Amino acid sequence: MAQHSIGPKLFARVARFDQAMRLRNACPQHDWLTVALHAGYHDYQHLVRDVRQFTTLTPTGFWQQEHQAPERTFGEAEV
Repeated sequence: MAQHSIGPKLFARVARFDQAMRLRNACPQHDWLTVALHAGYHDYQHLVRDVRQFTTLTPTGFWQQEHQAPERTFGEAEV
């Protein structure tokens, strides 16, 4: 079986995306610009680009869809 790996730049983008989504889940009162800057993006548009590439949705669209996941219904929180 062939091993697949991702490069360091893609790994950093995925990690930054994950950090942004966790921050938004922890602090839903923050606007997306604040989330983007705290997660290490240079601006809101860079966050939008990554979210669209990874999910095909807008940040708000993905966040709303993610909040309907069963684990949210059962009260599971971000760690």
